[in-house]
Parts: sequence; structure tokens; C-alpha cells
Amino acid sequence: MRADVLFQDQGITLTRLDHPPAVAHVDPDAEESEAYAVSFIESGSFHLHRGKRAWRLSQPSLFVTRPGFRYRCTHQSETPDDVCLSLRVAPDLVECAASQAGRGWDDVVPVAPLTNRLAYLHRQLGEAVADGNAPTAVPTLTAEILAAVLRPGPAPRLHRERQLAWYAERIDAARRVMETRYAAPLTIEALGREVGISTFHFCRVFRELVGVPPHRYLVRVRLARGAEALLAGASVTAAGRDAGFASPAHFVRQFRRAHGITPSRYRRAAAK
Repeated sequence: MRADVLFQDQGITLTRLDHPPAVAHVDPDAEESEAYAVSFIESGSFHLHRGKRAWRLSQPSLFVTRPGFRYRCTHQSETPDDVCLSLRVAPDLVECAASQAGRGWDDVVPVAPLTNRLAYLHRQLGEAVADGNAPTAVPTLTAEILAAVLRPGPAPRLHRERQLAWYAERIDAARRVMETRYAAPLTIEALGREVGISTFHFCRVFRELVGVPPHRYLVRVRLARGAEALLAGASVTAAGRDAGFASPAHFVRQFRRAHGITPSRYRRAAAK
């Protein structure tokens, strides 16, 4: 197979795998994975064999591996056309994600279902590479993908590609609004209207693709901005106000819930 490395750092490698056109391919009798990896099947298909079990992997599937995992792949054609986007991840990142999810990585090896959230994250991986934002975006997306694989949640019907793209564009627009106008008195109804989705569908689709409801996402953004202000020396009152919290008490309560300490203690610790 051909391997085109799209992004690489110390703990993450993103590679697109395919077959050279019109070149005969011979399936090995056995293969052994060297890494933890999540591979999105982008097109084509192949069969995966392990012992007496077999799976047909095509676009709605994820191929999930761990070091030492032995398997065999077979193709129906001598010139296969399957394409995979493979995310290879360092063991410590997988262990951290598994600990937070309360589920072992072996529970999802070798095949995991594609969900709308994972399809959305796959789309974001491609956009990050195309836009030149891979160094900042891929590590964050990797953590989200690991969590989504380990804790897939409910499995509603998959959106078709065009429908997913339509939803993704509007959800991305809503996220940009929250990330730039976080201090404004934003409402779910107003956000939905601004991006062109009814309130009901906005809440449902946002949670489905992003993994949290829109109001919780907005709180996360505001907390991040508040923490940045505290690190820059702002008072607790100013940091909370400028981040969009209705009152200092609300800021303190949400900050303690998220970070385990009060904003004032966080500010003092950062100043040492």
C-alpha cells in the first residue's frame, strides 16, 4: 500500500493509505499491528479476518488496532481501491482516553461503528490538513476521536454525506460565533436562527456532532477565556465579567466545577 503522511508529531501520525492504480496487490497471509490506530475507511472495501471471525470493512466502519494485534486482510480484486485515513496514536494518549472513558481499548478492537460524531471529526481532520491547521487542530481532534471511539453513545441513523456537510457547516458557524462573541448574551434560539437551523434541530445536531449540548460548549469557551484572563493578571470579577458570566458567583461556581479549584486559587497558583 502507499502511505502519504499528512501530519506527524511525537505522539500522533495521520496517514492516508491507498493502493497504486493498476498495480497488482498480493494479500499477506498474516499481518501484525505495531501501534494503536484508528482508521477511517474513506472508500472501497476489504475483508478483515481474525481466527474464525471475519468482517467486511467499508465506509461506515472503523478499523481499530493495538500493538501485537494479528489479522489478515483480503481483497476481491487484484487491484484494490480501498482508501483509509489512519490515525496512529502513542500509548500514553490511548491510556489517558481509556481511563477517562472507563473502558479498555481492547473492547473496541478491531472494528468499531461509525457514528455521526466520528464522521464529523473525520471531516474536521481533512479540513485541518487542507487548511494548514493540522499542528494545532489534529492533537485536539485526536483526543476527541479517541473519546468518541471508546464511548460512542447512542447510534442514530447516519447522515448522508451531503446532509452531514450541510449540518457541519452550520454547527461550525455556531461554534465560531460562540468562540468570538462569547461575552455577548447569546441564546440557543438566536444561535439557531443565525446559522439557519430550528432550535430543536440545532440542539439535537449540535450535541450529536460536537458531543456536548450548545449551552455546555458555550460555558467551556467562557471558562477558557476566563482562565486566560486570570493568567494575564485580571481579577476574578473582571475575568468572569469579560468572559460573559452573569455574575462573579456564577463564574466561581462553574470554574470550581470544571477545574476543582476556585478562580482566585487558580490565579495565585499561576502567579507563583
